[in-house]
Parts: sequence; structure tokens; C-alpha cells
Amino acid sequence: MAMAKSKTLFSIFFIPLLFSTLITARDPRFDRSLSPKSLGLRKEKLSHLHFYFHDILSGQNPTAVRVAQAAMTATSPTVFGAVMMADDPLTVGPEPNSK
Repeated sequence: MAMAKSKTLFSIFFIPLLFSTLITARDPRFDRSLSPKSLGLRKEKLSHLHFYFHDILSGQNPTAVRVAQAAMTATSPTVFGAVMMADDPLTVGPEPNSK
């Protein structure tokens, strides 16, 4: 009896969820394509941007610091659960004193 009841509950909840997911997945209402002409845009230009972030983790003026962590972070080999805050300098070259 319990097995039949669990199958019925499964059918009542899972099957409608499955169908609603399939219907939603086929209806891409969240995006649309725009033609560049309709926006008054000219031919596209291609730009390559190169810039560097400098993450300083230690010393007198670090630019990235840990602001929060989970209780198990101290024993985790991956530092899972740590939240960092960064205020990294952005430069045009790889040298920290670059413009």
C-alpha cells in the first residue's frame, strides 16, 4: 500500500514539473535577436583589449583579503567557503608600476 501511495505522489508532483520544464525550455522568451541595421549600427569594429589586474595577497598593503569564511574552511585543502574582497590595480602592462 505504501509503495502505491509513493508512486501516486511521485506522479502527482514529478510529472507536471517535468512537463512544465520541457515547455519552458522550448519557449525562449528571455532573449531575441536584433539586427544591427534596425538599431542604426554600422559595420562592427573589432578591438582587442589587454589589461592586467595585480593581486597582492600579503605584505603591508594587500589588495585582496579574506573577509569571511565557513567553519570548515581552515581544514579544507581547497579553501572552500572563503569569501575574498579585492581592490586590485588595473594596468596596461604586466609590470605593477605600469600606467
